[in-house]
Amino acid sequence: MKPLVPMLLLIWSTQALAQTRMIPHITRGDGGFTTDIFLTNTSTTVKTLVLAGFDVDGQALAEHSASVEAGHVVDIDTSTIWGDDARLGYLTLSGAEEIRATASYRAVTSPASPAHTAESAEQATEWSLFAGDWSLVFDGVAVVNTGSASTQVHIERLDRDGTVRESATLPEALAPGAKALAVIGGPEVGLLQSPGEGLIRLRADQTLAVTALRGDLPGNRYLWTNPVTAMASRTTQSTTLALGSVPSGLPSAFDTFDKYVSVFGVHIFAVAGVPDAKALHAAHVMAEYLDNDEDGTIDDPAVLESMLARNAGLVMFAHRDDPAMDTFFDRVDSLDGWHLQDLQGDETLPNGAASGRFDATLEEVLHLINSAGHAEVYPEAFGISTESELAAAMDLARGGHFQQVPSSYPAGAWYTYDDVTCEYDCQLIEYLYWALTSLLGAQDFPGRLEEIQHEWRLNTADRLRAGDPAIYALLTDGRFVIPTILPDGDYRPAGGNGD
Repeated sequence: MKPLVPMLLLIWSTQALAQTRMIPHITRGDGGFTTDIFLTNTSTTVKTLVLAGFDVDGQALAEHSASVEAGHVVDIDTSTIWGDDARLGYLTLSGAEEIRATASYRAVTSPASPAHTAESAEQATEWSLFAGDWSLVFDGVAVVNTGSASTQVHIERLDRDGTVRESATLPEALAPGAKALAVIGGPEVGLLQSPGEGLIRLRADQTLAVTALRGDLPGNRYLWTNPVTAMASRTTQSTTLALGSVPSGLPSAFDTFDKYVSVFGVHIFAVAGVPDAKALHAAHVMAEYLDNDEDGTIDDPAVLESMLARNAGLVMFAHRDDPAMDTFFDRVDSLDGWHLQDLQGDETLPNGAASGRFDATLEEVLHLINSAGHAEVYPEAFGISTESELAAAMDLARGGHFQQVPSSYPAGAWYTYDDVTCEYDCQLIEYLYWALTSLLGAQDFPGRLEEIQHEWRLNTADRLRAGDPAIYALLTDGRFVIPTILPDGDYRPAGGNGD
């Protein structure tokens, strides 16, 4: 089936903070501290940086464009641009990479001793920092949810052997793009009550941007920034893939769905009519494509980051005539920035080849990974354009370059997809699917060639190697991390149990 991607490519503003340059914390105007931003131009020419303000709920405030002369430093008082009404929570930065931003936090009562923290594009699902002596100082954090769904933020104190000795959770779930401030521990205040002076871990299901702060008392004279280390991101996956309810804070179109599972942060939504086992099968197949050696770590982090940045998701319906499908697609225009692919429950067939039936999960999940991942990360090789190596190979396979589906294909062509609604970009994704799944053995079972030969004739690895050397060479090129093992729907990372 052709992928459902061309209509949903814009980024949803408050849901696409992953890998964005940020200043995660701006002090509150009424909290006893002010924030200045210092911009340093490290280049030899004038450069411009755009600073976008967001409030603590993730709502966009004003943007400010700053031009900085070569080698110069510019000081921006945030209160002069965004006001001093405590609305500004954090900043995102876009534009010249040569301009580096640093936040300076100054106590109103002691302005000569500011704390400084540099911009960061680092976000992770797990962070660590070392606590101070909470009888003397407080430790706090500012956290921004840079993921695409709401998340709880858990805070733990660990012993040296990694044993969790005390834990707490922020009182409210953090919506996408929202920010929270929390005092972890300190004199008579804090979520944790122990004496401190240990390792503190922050955990969430979505990626977070974090600034750690230390002071003598919240709102008092002295404030420092505390080093904080990103420990894990969505490039690692729990051994458990479990269905849950659809996260809150998503566009209302997703109210159509009743079930949800996250695979390395990639969304899978399913309606009630899709059996749990089939939704989980799709999750296992996706995990196996992304972590093909099943060591618990993503094989190509760049592909995953591309998918996350585009809010890649699989949407599952019971069948093609499912009324829920019409309901969802009637509301799909509201989903700017979501890159979606559909899969039907009645075509999700675990171990289907054993009974002579093809499992469409192997196709539709791969479409999503190829279109939102490989095509974006490796545009010269797998790009959805007439200039890519993939396009050159496909033109050979179709017997010529056809922007539109021809009335008939030339004799000798081995890829002859004739759906007139599947234009050139769609044809590329279909061709990549046919070639890769044939290489992996998905199309090699009794009766399959007879079923598909009107569209594709090279259904085994040997036929592909001999009949289409261009695509075979591309898929086996060591420059790219391409799956080499066909998913079997049983993801068991690093010896764990994927059930």
